[in-house]
Amino acid sequence: MQHDFGGPREASPAELRFLSRLLDLDFRPDSESRVNGRTGRRNANDVWLHHDSSGRPLVSVTRSRIVNGKLAALALRLDYDGSEIRGGWVPESRLLDELDASGPDGIIGVGEPEALADLAGDWFDSHEVERIQRGGFWMSDANAFEIEIGTFAMLYREGDHQMAIDIDFRDSRPILYGSEIRAWRYPFEDEPISADTRDRVLRNVATGLRAEKIEVEVEPGR
Repeated sequence: MQHDFGGPREASPAELRFLSRLLDLDFRPDSESRVNGRTGRRNANDVWLHHDSSGRPLVSVTRSRIVNGKLAALALRLDYDGSEIRGGWVPESRLLDELDASGPDGIIGVGEPEALADLAGDWFDSHEVERIQRGGFWMSDANAFEIEIGTFAMLYREGDHQMAIDIDFRDSRPILYGSEIRAWRYPFEDEPISADTRDRVLRNVATGLRAEKIEVEVEPGR
């Protein structure tokens, strides 16, 4: 039996248990299954067996997106080290760059291989979305929002609603204040901004900026 994942090493027993559950592959000794990098019931999964910068064995599972016949700018990546999973968005052009799992779309979990595989599968499936970079815009089809970045402010679009948000992008770590989520532009300027709306806008903006490698500090109460 041979399993041709990408990467410079063979999978450990725990990694095979994890991947078998995640990708619905049969790794029993009498199995004829053979995988070749891109695998499994969840389309467009790539598996890479490698080591991180500290030498720790790592499995990285990525899912790329094809949008309008082109490769989307962002991909999902999930790492498994034998006891823990960490997942988040990474640039398609740098799939094995340092992974930030702390964002609102990220995931961190500890447990047995099969339990972590189920958790990882649900996470992948819940983010089956298209994220597209277009010029100065960043868009998530799942939440239907766009942002356009300026120098002292940004424009946020959500469906047919637009909002100008003051934020100083000259700072190395811009601060996004909840008090700046004040009002929609005409013709929706009289529509009240609820606490749920403010939280959603803050969350979406922070997600979009971090996807652009802009680390932002969020102050929801100010």
